[in-house]
Amino acid sequence: MKNTILFFAILVSISFFACSDYNSESSLITEPSLQRPISGTPGQIYPYPFLFQFEKIKDVTYSRVESQGALEIYIKEDVSKFSHFYVTFDYAIDVPSSLFYLENKGSETLVLEDVNPNYIQNINVYGASVFDLSREQVLPFSDGFALNNLPIKGWKEEKADIHVYSNFLPYYVKWVYGEIDTKMGKFLVFLGKPKGEEFIIPEYNKYGVIDLKLYGYLSPLEKNFVSE
Repeated sequence: MKNTILFFAILVSISFFACSDYNSESSLITEPSLQRPISGTPGQIYPYPFLFQFEKIKDVTYSRVESQGALEIYIKEDVSKFSHFYVTFDYAIDVPSSLFYLENKGSETLVLEDVNPNYIQNINVYGASVFDLSREQVLPFSDGFALNNLPIKGWKEEKADIHVYSNFLPYYVKWVYGEIDTKMGKFLVFLGKPKGEEFIIPEYNKYGVIDLKLYGYLSPLEKNFVSE
């Protein structure tokens, strides 16, 4: 009887220490983050989450500064709610377009230099809302940087989605933005890095897509390689 009691006492002690070790190891296990990180550190690729939508600023005017070869863009909203801006132009003729990045310097007047003002019909300004960003963005380009227009073979509607047939090699593009013109207005959306020349933009056809433009960021080395 004494041997039986001693055996159970040892068994309980072993179980207690085993559970203690398991709990201490379990406390070191953390859930992986599901949020896309910003760029700037190893393994962190994208500056925004997939399908991040930039806010279109409605009350915008502009004027030409002929002596400086620049445009001054006037925003009548509180600029403090935006981290930075992107700008595109609608032209009266078919000319290559770009997506311009502008820093928020705390002024309602943005200056975009070295822009050809001829044939500009309209200006589109999109802001990255500080309320939608989880942390400060680290972007690899400076104020006034122009992101390349990417060629598109075509696109088609697939229920709520847009099926895109691009004409560029995704290998050379670090990430892509889509400017989607719809019956409900224009949207600028971050698309990450497509895996192939054909890819899907989910959900945005529910607004009735009219036109689509793609813009991509290429590093200087990749940009030189593609242009050769």
